[in-house]
Amino acid sequence: MNAETLLFMQLLCKALKTKSSVDTPVLTDEAWKEIFKLALMHNLAPTMYAAVKDIPTETEMQQLLKSQWKTQAQLQCVRQSIVYETLKDVLQAFKEKNINVAVLKGPSLAQYYPEAIARVSGDIDLYLLNIADADAAHKLMINVPNTICDSKEVDTASYTINELTHIELHFTAFVEEKGKFFELFSKSGVFEPNSMRKENILDIEMTVPDPTDMLIYLVCHMAQHFVGSGFGIRHIVDFWLFFKNNLDKIELKTVERILNSMHLLEFYRTCLVIAIKQFDFTEFDVDFNVERYNSRAEELLDDILSAGVFGYADNERTQSGAIVQNAFEGGNEKSASMLRKLFPKYKTMAKHFPYCKKYPILLPVAYVDRFIKYRKNSGQNISEMAKTASKVADISEQRINLLKKLDMLNDK
Repeated sequence: MNAETLLFMQLLCKALKTKSSVDTPVLTDEAWKEIFKLALMHNLAPTMYAAVKDIPTETEMQQLLKSQWKTQAQLQCVRQSIVYETLKDVLQAFKEKNINVAVLKGPSLAQYYPEAIARVSGDIDLYLLNIADADAAHKLMINVPNTICDSKEVDTASYTINELTHIELHFTAFVEEKGKFFELFSKSGVFEPNSMRKENILDIEMTVPDPTDMLIYLVCHMAQHFVGSGFGIRHIVDFWLFFKNNLDKIELKTVERILNSMHLLEFYRTCLVIAIKQFDFTEFDVDFNVERYNSRAEELLDDILSAGVFGYADNERTQSGAIVQNAFEGGNEKSASMLRKLFPKYKTMAKHFPYCKKYPILLPVAYVDRFIKYRKNSGQNISEMAKTASKVADISEQRINLLKKLDMLNDK
């Protein structure tokens, strides 16, 4: 962890009001730029503004950047308040039609932040508790004023309201299309309708999962992104804050038993060690040897900090996701291969090239088409593309080795 990243983590601790938060020294121009960049990468700019607003600025550049940060934080907080008001109206509409949905993440996690409105949501995830209500739920959503249905599949539909609020409605428990962990998750007996709880969160009446189920879900969510392009430090913050505020309600033996069946016990414990080390999660009485996890926790934290919120930190990182995912799906016997990156499976190609879906025999043509489009969009010549491919391979190898250390490449 370099000096700027260390300062970023110190400021994050200060914003979250952890016990170890310390006064931050005067920052250089480079430190200001790097910390702001990391805050944007990890979707934490509004949350972290509370920690930087009182830091003195010594140059014109620092004053300008601090002003930009303030504007960014204010705009995102205003947007988030509108999102929550829209969510309140949508949930009321479901209630009036006797359609039961649960709210995942979003406000149920934001309530634990020092300033809830500063935890900015991307999509609001709603989970339909009765599959028989799927058609009625979709009809209700498309009749909400100023709503566009972005996509509708067997298990999920996406909607945009007033060009601002994005809602994903999950019709079923998380099936294979959502990833291996959610396939196992859906078979583990969690998220049962009778285990859901009704709560008032941020002045919104909503149904939320049982805390034990929710913690398992948060771990699966991080893991699923990890075996792709990665996940960011805000996911760890969400995990830590939720865990810390629900310690007395979580059945820890159930959590470990289910995560162990998914080959996620080592991943879960490593994330827990990161929370303990970085955010003083000392309230939790650990029943395993923390020292055993220190090295892999440092490796995972480095990966998390370089990933950005969903592993979209840079193009090479994003491209590595396909290789890591391929290695994960193949287990230990299948090494990462650039061939899979260059030549994805037919199912993947069919999503992006409709003619390939209609006429499978045209798959070779689609590969050529894909290469031409990539070269045009990237603006790279053959030599530059070769360097990019080499960097992608290096990132992929590092991340696959980390998967092995976390016991995530065994047969699932």
